[in-house]
Amino acid sequence: MTSGFRVIHCQEADEWLNEISPLAARFRESDPNQWIFRGQRDAAWPLLPTAFRKKSWSSLSSILRIPRGAIWSRIEDRNQRMIERNVIRDFFYRSDIAGLPLPDDSPHVRHLLGLDTLRIPTDDDPWPPRELWSVIALAQHYGVPTRLLDWSHSAWTAAYFAVADCASCRANTAAERLAVWAYSRPIHAIQAHVERPYRKGLGEVHIVTAPYASNLNLAAQRGAHMLYVRPAKPDAPADRPRFDEELKRIGEESKRDALFLFTLPTEEASRALRLLAKADVTAATLFPGYSGVVRAMHEGRMIFEEIERRVRGKLPL
Repeated sequence: MTSGFRVIHCQEADEWLNEISPLAARFRESDPNQWIFRGQRDAAWPLLPTAFRKKSWSSLSSILRIPRGAIWSRIEDRNQRMIERNVIRDFFYRSDIAGLPLPDDSPHVRHLLGLDTLRIPTDDDPWPPRELWSVIALAQHYGVPTRLLDWSHSAWTAAYFAVADCASCRANTAAERLAVWAYSRPIHAIQAHVERPYRKGLGEVHIVTAPYASNLNLAAQRGAHMLYVRPAKPDAPADRPRFDEELKRIGEESKRDALFLFTLPTEEASRALRLLAKADVTAATLFPGYSGVVRAMHEGRMIFEEIERRVRGKLPL
């Protein structure tokens, strides 16, 4: 019997990339979209969406008229949802008047956001409603705090985000290991179907896909998102569930290895970045456009410095 969750510690970049490769034994027999992956520059971080992180909302303290430092402890669940809804409404409105296309745009979506008439949501309204998931995914991709968590169908894309963030932040982080999470979509779908009748009112994790046609970056990164929908608790403290705890529970209930965590020492980040570049996984390919090219140029400098360090130390390249 398995625990439903496995941690695999690797010591070298080559080993780590081989462990998460689609040709690795545990992934080789799977179809391309049966696993989703998430990279993090600190393996100790929980799987927590940006909307549930204190620093994501610090710039809104003055707008909400709550003392900066006190905002997080004073938010009730009702207010947390209101803040998220207002930010998405603002994103939609500003994108619309700029003439930018928005996924799933319709009179109903505009009504849900209160753009066509004054609409005050009730505590019973689900948040976020399914009709807004694609819009929220788009906003998330451009840095708006939401309760979606970014994943990718590509293990090497996830690896890129873990090592690129780590390599560029080495001087400002105390992290010892970076990581890639892997989660099984088929096990998730089966377990969700089994649990649905008896977990009513407890919430459910959804894997969300947004249209690639309107977002070149999302398409290049083969992006997906994860959303945890739970009933509102209006007057209770804001409900900010950790996805890793729920995914571990799903794996344990299914009695199969649904969730993996692959870790690597942070000092191997630059070498992993260089090896990924050999497979053409760079900022230039994951962020189509001039900004991605310039970002890749900066990564090239980090890769060159890593080669120099290995040559001076007479380490294997």
